[in-house]
Amino acid sequence: MRDKAPPQGLWESALGLSLIERQRPVLQPMIRRIHGESLLWIGDAPALAEEMHTCMVRLPILACAGASPLPEIAQVRLDGTSLPFASGSIDGLVLHHALEQTADPRATIREAARVLAPGGRLIICGLNPYSLMGLRALYGRVRGDELAGLRPVSPIRLFDWLALLNLELEQQPTYFGYRLPSWRHRSVPRFITSLARRAGFEALKSAFLRRGWDTAMTKRLKQIPLGESYALCARKRNYALPLNPARERLAAKGYAPLGYRRSPYLASVIDFNKGGE
Repeated sequence: MRDKAPPQGLWESALGLSLIERQRPVLQPMIRRIHGESLLWIGDAPALAEEMHTCMVRLPILACAGASPLPEIAQVRLDGTSLPFASGSIDGLVLHHALEQTADPRATIREAARVLAPGGRLIICGLNPYSLMGLRALYGRVRGDELAGLRPVSPIRLFDWLALLNLELEQQPTYFGYRLPSWRHRSVPRFITSLARRAGFEALKSAFLRRGWDTAMTKRLKQIPLGESYALCARKRNYALPLNPARERLAAKGYAPLGYRRSPYLASVIDFNKGGE
């Protein structure tokens, strides 16, 4: 499915579980709006993919690297840059950190737009490179952090790709996860942990949590693009093809194209209008 190995144990670790806890309330209302025949989820977090049960689709499909604990959902393994589905055959598609695990995220977006049916919805959730978590992912490439296998994609580039592929945002993207970083992660060297404790960062973080300031700030900063993660929902536009002007004039006079019979109902309406003139 991916050109690079996925992060080992990310979604089973404390870091991954905390990400799922913060992403679930944001993704739930987006997923519930999907309806139709099929929904494809591409991502390695089955604990969050179970939200597919909340939408009105006949066939939910999960594409992940490992074994799925959801036997009632069909599971496939695929390459995000070459999806084995016909064009316009998928009513909903979720890319949960899938763009960050492929060597060519632009090709993945292009394939998603191809298989998406007109009016279908595309949901994307990923890490924000312009955040503390984005720096954490960059740091993990050197220290072997759980985020080492992720390559965050810039939301600015993502918006340009969506516009070029005829995908329109249904609402402004949601940025979330405005939290002070934890200094107790195993990948952080001990001298940094000691320095942070002496500087009072732990006490400052406890004060924020105790007084509820972090919750109040989150509500105000929700649209500022500095959160650790972002989520967006785009819909594939469906443009109606214009008719041939000659056919429009024939239809206005009550004539049908060659090979079709003239409708008696249409003839009666036209005759009535002529009589009124």
